[in-house]
Amino acid sequence: MKHADFETLVGYAEGSLPDADRPQVAGHLSVCASCRSEVTKLAQFFRFAETGELETVPQATTALLLNIYRRKKVAPKTAAKISLLANLVFDDWNFALNERFVMSDLRQLLYRAGTFEIDLRLNFSGEKCNVDGQVFPDCTGGTAELIGRTATHRVALDADCEFALPRVECGVYDLKFDIDGVTIEIKDMPLTLDN
Repeated sequence: MKHADFETLVGYAEGSLPDADRPQVAGHLSVCASCRSEVTKLAQFFRFAETGELETVPQATTALLLNIYRRKKVAPKTAAKISLLANLVFDDWNFALNERFVMSDLRQLLYRAGTFEIDLRLNFSGEKCNVDGQVFPDCTGGTAELIGRTATHRVALDADCEFALPRVECGVYDLKFDIDGVTIEIKDMPLTLDN
């Protein structure tokens, strides 16, 4: 059975899916426990937004609610290096329910590359930004590297695949991960308060 894509489940959970599409998705959810579970967790996440406490949700809890904290098999190490380009699948500034958080000092982004998901937290202070986050699924080691026009910062992932990069000037950066023989790149990531 083919699962519904993430964006469709988000639309269903937040009520923004077109009325014409809702019956088909509801029918799928009635027979697919996996997608039904994701919708339930997304609905819980949106309830946090309605209470105005979204910015205080711990990172691990947010990851669980988005159903990204699930163990997946990592591709076995091979002699050939695997390179993946990550795509943005969630930005809390883009949700209608979160309009009050736009231009806040905190921003959460979720990127997906193959079986990997990268949960990023951006914390702005003046003209500078802290970047921290976590890579899913669990990995046996790796590095995160923030590449800017004038400086590059590289840190090791900890035992939980979490990382915290040094505070940097606001701007546009590339973020690169080397994890278990796989390179993941996020290109032209804006570390700015502009939406």
